[in-house]
Amino acid sequence: MKELFTWQSLLTLAGAGAATRYVVALLRAVFPIAGRANHLAALVAAEVIVIGAGLATGARSAADLGLLALNGLLVAGFAIGLNENLARR
Repeated sequence: MKELFTWQSLLTLAGAGAATRYVVALLRAVFPIAGRANHLAALVAAEVIVIGAGLATGARSAADLGLLALNGLLVAGFAIGLNENLARR
């Protein structure tokens, strides 16, 4: 395995969700983030990851960027749910 994440894997729900969860976990380890701020951090991280991966793979039109922004919301929800599910264990 040469790379853990690729631009293509970051365009999938699983790849972007995992990357978002890792970024937020790192931010929480460095900064005191809790409660709703945790959810906001996940939203911002997910949007940056999804839109950045889209731009890196050639998405340039307004329709593409709008779709990427909606996908960022889905990824944020996935990462928040993943984080809450793992925290219960």
